Amino acid sequence: MRELTPHTVESPEERFNQYHQEALAIAQRMSQQWRSLREKLKMDPAVAAESPNLADIDSLSSPPVTGIQRYFEDKMERISATGGDDINAKSRMMHRLVEDLQRIELEFNIVLGITSG
Repeated sequence: MRELTPHTVESPEERFNQYHQEALAIAQRMSQQWRSLREKLKMDPAVAAESPNLADIDSLSSPPVTGIQRYFEDKMERISATGGDDINAKSRMMHRLVEDLQRIELEFNIVLGITSG
């Protein structure tokens, strides 16, 4: 699991924005990995032999790309609604979202046989 970026910022708004950027980067990275893998499989179906989980990739009706995007957007809406004007609360919720996305990304990579290097 990736470590959160050390915080050199002082204000709650800056922390919130930093967590938001980290969460967005994780979601985008997972989406890009999914698209790259799909393209790789289209060009060379033999790649599916690398991992048993890849063989059924086309059978997924809700690919992680749309799922993770929906998850991220839903959480952002909930953070905005729940946190209201309390930027400290919103920052804490955003921090938890980053941690959740890190766990999801780790499992995503394990299932797809992607190793971080």
